[in-house]
Amino acid sequence: MMKIFNSTFETSIRILILLDQIRIPLSRERIVNYDLMACFAKDFGVTDYNLHGEDHEEAAELPARRIRVNNALKKLVLDGYVLPQKNNVFLFTLSNSGRQYVHSLSSEYASKYASAVNCIHHRFSSKNDSDLLIIICTRDKENTQ
Repeated sequence: MMKIFNSTFETSIRILILLDQIRIPLSRERIVNYDLMACFAKDFGVTDYNLHGEDHEEAAELPARRIRVNNALKKLVLDGYVLPQKNNVFLFTLSNSGRQYVHSLSSEYASKYASAVNCIHHRFSSKNDSDLLIIICTRDKENTQ
């Protein structure tokens, strides 16, 4: 039986949607942080919904999410859906075939995730990757006090 939840496939779909929405080269770490923040966008004050429930300990998910994103990026690059930047292999963009694939998706989840990604990027685009990590970890700490 194929596992869909928390799989490389599920993560790959979210990465494709994320890169389609942002449309600028992103680091792996920014992809990880934005993905986590978009899945729990309500907890970060940018939407009125969390796509992945009411976890409230998002930072605890980061190590496993990094591994899934890394595996998904490898597969997406090998499949030609994502392109590493020529001058910097640590930045990723969507290829034309990746964009075509994203545009073939139609589901409420995909639409809500895309909207959450846009809200996250609008709110946090001026922050660097380290700042995003601090925001994620600080948010968790505030909720445990």
